[in-house]
Amino acid sequence: MTINGSGGNDTLRSGNGADRIFGGGGSDLISSGHGSDVLRGQAGHDTLAAGDGNDQLDGGTGNDLLEAGDGDDRLRGHAGNDQLDGGPGIDRVDELIDGNAVLIEGESFREPGSATWSVSKPRGSRPATATTFSTPRDSRGRSR
Repeated sequence: MTINGSGGNDTLRSGNGADRIFGGGGSDLISSGHGSDVLRGQAGHDTLAAGDGNDQLDGGTGNDLLEAGDGDDRLRGHAGNDQLDGGPGIDRVDELIDGNAVLIEGESFREPGSATWSVSKPRGSRPATATTFSTPRDSRGRSR
């Protein structure tokens, strides 16, 4: 199923299955059920929440929150202050920073009970780094 939002602030939800959801302009709330889904916020400050499955989440421009469920997911932020939560599984993150993509892959970059991120195979002009946080935080920055 394909769902397209309008230019305003939309709430878009899909059920189980392989769905494609596009928010359009505005600050959208997009969520999907189980299945390999594609969620695209496009312009605006969007919240994307995917259920279990190998999902693709793309926030577009704006300050976005991307939360993936269980599965091997791909999350992509763009310009803005994005918060990315991959959930369980082996996830990949493409974050555009000043026009350069930084690729993070490996074990889930937010493993439950752990705050260690694995970073490998950088693209663009930025060097690769691995960061360990002393206080695990959820996707909203709250300590767990």
